[in-house]
Amino acid sequence: MYSKISNLIIGFHGCDQSTFDEVMKNGKRLKNSTNNYDWLGHGQYFWERNYKRAYDWAVDQSKNPYSKIKIQQL
Repeated sequence: MYSKISNLIIGFHGCDQSTFDEVMKNGKRLKNSTNNYDWLGHGQYFWERNYKRAYDWAVDQSKNPYSKIKIQQL
């Protein structure tokens, strides 16, 4: 699907449903990450052409009791 439009970049952001709703439905902006351990620097992170990797990252993060990401497990 993605190879048909070579100049289009599709990025997937790992988040939970409430963040998706706030951004996509209510027009809020994503917050920049400003952690000391952000290995690519401060900002927002996306996986290019990889929905599953973004989802897997969000699920993994939701297992941390200190994470703000809350994913419903099926």
